[in-house]
Amino acid sequence: MLESIYDYFMMDGYGVFIWVAFSLSFVVLAGLFIQSIRLFRFSEKLLEDLQSQVTQDEK
Repeated sequence: MLESIYDYFMMDGYGVFIWVAFSLSFVVLAGLFIQSIRLFRFSEKLLEDLQSQVTQDEK
C-alpha cells in the first residue's frame, strides 16, 4: 500500500520535477489572486473617495 503511494508521488522518477512545478505554479497563482483582491479593494476605495468628492463639489 505505502509502496504504491510512493510510486504515485515519484511518477517514474519525474515526481520531483512535477511536484516542484506544481508547487511553483500554485504559489504564483495564489500570489496573483491575492494581488488582484488587494487591487480590487484599493479600486473600490478610490471610487468611493472620488464619488464623495463629486457629491461634495456639486453642493
